[in-house]
Amino acid sequence: VQQAIFQEPGYAQAQAMLGYSWMLTWFRNQDPSALDAADREAKRGVLLDPADGWCQFVRGYVALYHHRYDEAEEHYDGAIAVNPNDVQLISEMGAFKKYLGEVEEALDWIRQALRLSPARNAWIWHEMGLALITARRPAEALEAFARVEPPLPFDDIYMAICHAKLGNVAEARALARRVQMARPGITVKGWATREPYYEASDLEAFLDGMRIAGFPEE
Repeated sequence: VQQAIFQEPGYAQAQAMLGYSWMLTWFRNQDPSALDAADREAKRGVLLDPADGWCQFVRGYVALYHHRYDEAEEHYDGAIAVNPNDVQLISEMGAFKKYLGEVEEALDWIRQALRLSPARNAWIWHEMGLALITARRPAEALEAFARVEPPLPFDDIYMAICHAKLGNVAEARALARRVQMARPGITVKGWATREPYYEASDLEAFLDGMRIAGFPEE
């Protein structure tokens, strides 16, 4: 991405994707400077080309993780306005609505993405599972995660939460142990920073599932 920007400094989408790559760095290390860098690059992308749907999406995505919800909504809407049939952007809109607590609308967006992409849709089923967790429908969420092929990173965490909410504590704890063996250091407190829910009750319900599954608090 940086090479593309070097060769063509006005390439807006490359600038935006540099912002997205900084988000991936932040997910790995939780370094606030990475989140700030993502914000800076995402803003530059939109300044270079406000009519680019992916620039709009990345700006909204970064704003979401800064808990600037109104700004995020403006840019998610802008992304869809530019690219109304982009399957990934439609799915991402569903993910965004989930974080706002608008779960029925979130599910509608994700179903729309599934209709547009009936195959090669592991990421969409993953988002369906997360939205169903937020909707307090853990059994349906497990069915959605079962359709994610190949499994995505961290889906064991989400399935552990589902089993915990269903009272399947043994299954939940077995999944949690598998996560801890593969990725030691995952804690309830640490994971809370990765989930930008608008409603505190939605975040707490999510974290409560982690606690029941046996993830350490910190």
